[in-house]
Amino acid sequence: MSLLTSLRVLDHPVSEFKIGDMITEEGRQGGKVFILIKGIVEVSINRKTIATVLEPGAIFGEIATVCGCNHSATVTVVENSEFYIIDNFISHLKKYPDDSMTVIRSLCERIVMLNDNEVARNLTY
Repeated sequence: MSLLTSLRVLDHPVSEFKIGDMITEEGRQGGKVFILIKGIVEVSINRKTIATVLEPGAIFGEIATVCGCNHSATVTVVENSEFYIIDNFISHLKKYPDDSMTVIRSLCERIVMLNDNEVARNLTY
C-alpha cells in the first residue's frame, strides 16, 4: 500500500493550498512532510524552477524532516492543491512501517533523476 493510500485509509485530514502558497521554503527549517493528493506545484532552487510536479503521492519536506536540516528547495503551489500533512513523520513511519517503502522508493527515484541529469550535463560539455 502506498503512503497516499495509507493516509486515505487512516482518514488523515486534508489541507488545501491556493495558488502562490509556499509548501516549503528553501533554507527554512523543516518539520512537516507534505504528500500531494491533487494539484500542481513547482519546485525551485535559488529561484530557478527545476521541476513541476502533479503526481498524486509526491512527497515534500521528508529530507529536511528526517535529517533535521533546512529545506533544500522551495515548493510553490501553481494550481490549487490538496495535501496530507504529517507533523511527526518519524513517529508515523514507526507506527506504519510499510509507509517507509514509499518514502525509500521516492528518494531512490529522486537520486536516479539527479544522477541522470548530472550525466546529461557532463555529456553536453
